[in-house]
Amino acid sequence: FDDIEAGSYEVRLAHVAPNCVITTGGGRLRKVTVSPPKLTDVPFTVVCSDPRYRPAITHIGNSFQDGLSVFFFEAFDPGSPNAATAPDIAGYSWDITDCEQNTLLKAGPVILTGLNRTGSRNQGKDTVRVVMVLNSGLNEGQAANGCFALRVWDTDGNTTDVVEVPMNRPTGKPPLISEFRAALTGSATGDPRVQFTLAASDPDGDLAGSYVQILLRDGKVLSRGLEGYLGTVIPDLRLNSVGLTPETLAGVRVFAVDRQGNFARADFSFLN
Repeated sequence: FDDIEAGSYEVRLAHVAPNCVITTGGGRLRKVTVSPPKLTDVPFTVVCSDPRYRPAITHIGNSFQDGLSVFFFEAFDPGSPNAATAPDIAGYSWDITDCEQNTLLKAGPVILTGLNRTGSRNQGKDTVRVVMVLNSGLNEGQAANGCFALRVWDTDGNTTDVVEVPMNRPTGKPPLISEFRAALTGSATGDPRVQFTLAASDPDGDLAGSYVQILLRDGKVLSRGLEGYLGTVIPDLRLNSVGLTPETLAGVRVFAVDRQGNFARADFSFLN
């Protein structure tokens, strides 16, 4: 458009087909500043799906505490022609927004892919179930009036809408962890690993699963995977597969998460 005076404007993208999603921050609405004669571009990213094969988010439970976004979600996929097996959900994006699709995260939305990879417990499932813990870098005040935002897509790029739900405290009671232990084994055979024992329950009977973080001696905290575990059975962590050695470990942390996003956590230290 020519002859637009300097100033701040709102640009809204209209007539978007119902099978298409605007993934750009702000969704349909972008706020821009025009400074003639400098050219001002207003980009929108639109992803369109084949309605026959479009996945759907069927459940979200989330909570926020100490900068951590803890969540459980389910998504259904009808499959698509290029899938090796009928369902083929490949990845998802996580964000904390202002509830109008504008990110509150310093680095923007987090993209996580690999739900369809070989070895994933969700590979080939028509309904994927994800238990996840991510550090937002936000404090309680910054996130209080925000929204948890999620989008899911399949191998061919068919995508759900960006679903935003308030960062409210979840209902119900959190899970209870009655036992959490970890043991370092296999060092003598050159295949060091951490073996886990977790006993957890939920007063409301809706325990979803667990998620593990790795605590290093240099103070860093590493997340393990992008999908967590259903129930309380946690597979061995083979240290060689993640580039770690027993000498680098300080401990491990587990989160027991229910379907509403309530959680309990426990640490096990290797330094005692």
